[in-house]
Amino acid sequence: TYYIYERSTLGGETARKHATGNAFFVLFFCYPTICNTLFASFICTDLFDGHSVLDADDRVLCDEPDHVTLQWASRVLVVLVACGVPAIAAAVLRHAHRSRPAVDVQLQHRVSQNFSIKLKAAEGLVGDIRFGSSYGFLVTAYRSEMYMWESVDMARKLLLVGLILMFGRGSALQLAAALFISVAFLVAHVSFWP
Repeated sequence: TYYIYERSTLGGETARKHATGNAFFVLFFCYPTICNTLFASFICTDLFDGHSVLDADDRVLCDEPDHVTLQWASRVLVVLVACGVPAIAAAVLRHAHRSRPAVDVQLQHRVSQNFSIKLKAAEGLVGDIRFGSSYGFLVTAYRSEMYMWESVDMARKLLLVGLILMFGRGSALQLAAALFISVAFLVAHVSFWP
């Protein structure tokens, strides 16, 4: 509905660019819930006599054929959705960033004079504003050269939610893995300062 509204008021090309950004916004909004649901099929609680039930639904016995099927479906969806969304977002952002139109020289000079910045910085500023109008929620929090950092941050979240589930729940190994992932991303953040 919003696309149709923008198409009638702003034109087809602008509405299409905004639609891509809006679709990513909705997808990123739902992404954590989707990932938590996908990984929930791997978390079981031991009961008695070696039986265990799924934490998310205690009617499902773990290691039963239905549960094994659920886990395989979850694995496929983890690859397609949980890993695919950050990868596709990075690819779309990279393509959009590389195919930005050239900045008009007169506009570049006006921005340079009005903001008292160098001509090259003015060109980058105008390009960033245009780029941010379509993918603002993905790129506005980061420096312009770090426009893909949201995908890196999503990978961090995915590793912290998903990878550590592979280790025993509450175990020292799980804690060590979470700590290692957190420190590695902290070092990357401090190194690149996105």
